[in-house]
Amino acid sequence: MEIGPLHQARTIVERQPAQSAPAATPPGNAAVSADSVEISGDARERLAVLADQSRAEQASADQSVQTADTGLRLDKIRLARARIRSGYYNQPQTKQDIAARLAEDLTDPQSDNPETPA
Repeated sequence: MEIGPLHQARTIVERQPAQSAPAATPPGNAAVSADSVEISGDARERLAVLADQSRAEQASADQSVQTADTGLRLDKIRLARARIRSGYYNQPQTKQDIAARLAEDLTDPQSDNPETPA
């Protein structure tokens, strides 16, 4: 069950208008009482924070499973995307470094060092 953020939530329980003295209950009939709960604004905010944290933890767990299943490292993918956007791979020295590493990997099949420079 998921309880989402309540940032713009409506009132959960509306109060009933105050009634005058309760009506007399005829003999043999049980009195019906109405229970109610009021959730404070502070409690709603705390609940929203907890729900957001829970969702973030679940998303993180889902990513870990996805990463383990595919062998991909999402941190490396994010780094590569950021470098592409910044133009890092368009620099002449970076191109030379990449070409040298590729040539080394192609000529030395025993090289099992997939780490890229930071």
